[in-house]
Parts: sequence; structure tokens; C-alpha cells
Amino acid sequence: MPKKTLSDLHANTAQAIIMWIVESDLPVGYHLIEQRLGTIFKLSRTPIRGALGFLCRHGVVEQRPDRGFFLSVSGWELGRRGPILPETANDEIYRVIASDWFAGEIPNHVSTAELVRRYGQDGQDVTRALNRLAEDNVVEKAPGKGWHLGPNLASAEDFRDSYHFRMTVEPAAILLDTFTLDPPLSARSRRRHDAILKAGKRATIKEMVDADLEFHHLIAASCGNRFLAQAIDGQNLLRRLTEILTPPDGRRLRESSAEHVAILDAIVVGRRDAAANLMRKHLSVSMTQNSPDYARSKKRSRR
Repeated sequence: MPKKTLSDLHANTAQAIIMWIVESDLPVGYHLIEQRLGTIFKLSRTPIRGALGFLCRHGVVEQRPDRGFFLSVSGWELGRRGPILPETANDEIYRVIASDWFAGEIPNHVSTAELVRRYGQDGQDVTRALNRLAEDNVVEKAPGKGWHLGPNLASAEDFRDSYHFRMTVEPAAILLDTFTLDPPLSARSRRRHDAILKAGKRATIKEMVDADLEFHHLIAASCGNRFLAQAIDGQNLLRRLTEILTPPDGRRLRESSAEHVAILDAIVVGRRDAAANLMRKHLSVSMTQNSPDYARSKKRSRR
């Protein structure tokens, strides 16, 4: 594989240390003493040191010669970034298969054995990755042996087809007689969007992507029709993985947050016709500004 990965123990330890830093609200420059961390997490120095090495590589921790490890990022700022997920071998093979699927480098029908040969990985690791990809609607088990790869959003045609589908389904979901905003999801979505709009350019890509996906899940969860909900959530899964592989434009995400709030406002005051029209317009603008063709034209204009 192209890069070194952590053992599961080191990966879990790194994540536990991150959570402890955030929960303790530790300041920049805090001295992370290996022996103390070992006592806190009831581990030997080997996994602690491996986890701290990972955090060094990701700019969270600085190693000073003959002095040890010190925090480079405060607990508050680390919490705003969202969790840093260490890559184990299982995580990495999942990401590599997903990247090759997105690039169209894997046949539409493939067997586990073929992928084991392709990536030189243990069969169990490949199977676990394929099962995770099946949960994300990327692959599905074929009759007998093998896997079918589903469509992705990499090509301009598939990208447009996805948005045309969403422009049909999501406004229709809002107009259903059974549509009622889910109270807890709606309140959380509104808080997230208000925080993003207040932060402006300081809002992180992860915060905005999470709020975006949660907003469209809110529409699915509120529509009262399990078939429409399944269709909307299926598109959300594809978008989530696509945005991991190809990070979206922050400016458009900030605009989307304002558009989401306008849609929510219209729903809350009972103007669902207006909300459906705003949703259709929102998706139309996103289709244009997020499309592969639009991204390429922006790159050419900067040259």
C-alpha cells in the first residue's frame, strides 16, 4: 500500500488522546507526558508513543528534542476541526477502493479475490472494506460471487443525473401532506447553520459539509414517506463519500448554508410551496457551481 498505517491499538489510542485533549480544553504548549498518558489510558509507552507520533504528523503535537511532546493546537480549536481519524489498514483499503471506484479504475463487476490480488491485502480486510462500501451504497453483492459497483458522481453525466433526480424528489418531499419537520433534527440543524453563518469564512469545510448533509437528511426524515426518505438518504451517502474524496468549495458551502436557512424559515411559517421552490433553486445553483465542468472552467480562468 502507498503509505504506512497505524496498528488498531495505536489508532484507537490516538483517537482517545484527541478526545481527552478536547474534553480537558488543554492550551497550546501543554506538555503531554508519556508516563502520565500511560497511567490515564492504562497502556504501556509503546502505543502511547505511536499515537503521539501520529499526532505529530498531523500537526496536533510537536516533539521537542530531549523535552518530549507538546500541544501545537488548543483543545478548543481541535474540537472545532472535528475528529481526526487515524487510518488503520482497514480504513486505508476502504479509502483506496473508494478512490479507484470514483476514478473508474475498477470494473463494474469485481470479485473479492481480484481486489485482494490488486491491492495485496488480507482477504478479511478487503471483505470488511467492501461491506462498509455496501453500507454507503457504493457496491452491492452480486448473485453468487462478486460485487457490483454502483454509479458515482465523478462524471459530468452522472453528476447532472444525480442533481436532476434530487430536484425532482426533494421539493416533492416538502410538499407531501405527511411532511412535518422532525423537532430535534430541525433544532440542531438550525443551530449548526446559525453558527456557520456567524463564523463566516472561519467556518471549517467539515462543519459546513456535516451541516449540509444533515439538512438534506432532515428533509428525508420529515417527509413521512419511507420510499422518498430512502431515495434522499441514498443520494446523501453518495455525496458524503464524494466530498471526502473531492473536497467541495467553501464559498459555495457558505452560500448553501444561507439557502438552507431560508428553506427552513419558509417551512416553519407554513409556506411549503415557497420552500419547495427555494429547494429547487438551491439544487439548481449547486448543480451548476459544483459540477466538474464548472470546476474546470474556474481553474482555466485563474491561469
